[in-house]
Amino acid sequence: MALFNDEQRAAMEVGGNRFALLFRLATPSPVRIWSGPGELPVPSDPTVETVDGALYQGLGALPDLPTLESLFNGTASRIDLSLSAPDENGDLAALADSEAVSARERKAVFGIWPLDKDWQPVGPVRWIWRGVSHGTSVNQDGSDPARPTSTVSISIGSRFTGRRQAKALFWTPTDQALDAPGDRGFDNVAALSEGVEKKWPKA
Repeated sequence: MALFNDEQRAAMEVGGNRFALLFRLATPSPVRIWSGPGELPVPSDPTVETVDGALYQGLGALPDLPTLESLFNGTASRIDLSLSAPDENGDLAALADSEAVSARERKAVFGIWPLDKDWQPVGPVRWIWRGVSHGTSVNQDGSDPARPTSTVSISIGSRFTGRRQAKALFWTPTDQALDAPGDRGFDNVAALSEGVEKKWPKA
């Protein structure tokens, strides 16, 4: 099935490949961010966004496109999203710290939305990557006493990162004995190796 419909492809041909990049984190109060300025209302859909007209904030906190391309193509399994802001009273850092637990192990989704020549969204959002949040961190920078800042980062990984990987096993009597002591089902596997002449039973 094609990623974009006919209307979206036609708009992209006229206006060039322009996209709004969206990020949604399913915390109790969902985090919604997009790659442009201001607020972007997004229609509901049956798979990800359950609120019609949900507002995505244009915080400029999303990583650059090459980083995301690596993620989408499977060459990167994890990225970090960061937001830096003035934080004279430490309110942002305190808020991030208090919400850290609720941001763990939450569904994270990236979507792209084609834009026409007038930078208006066309058709539905295409949600193209799903992952899981693995925790937040806060870094406070007080190098400028007149303007201290805090940077809040959240690590997002594919749904397979963080899972314990099973030990690699082989079809050998030794490995089989680990799972089924006494079983001799793999005793003759070596005879099936490439380069070994197979002698079939005579009729």
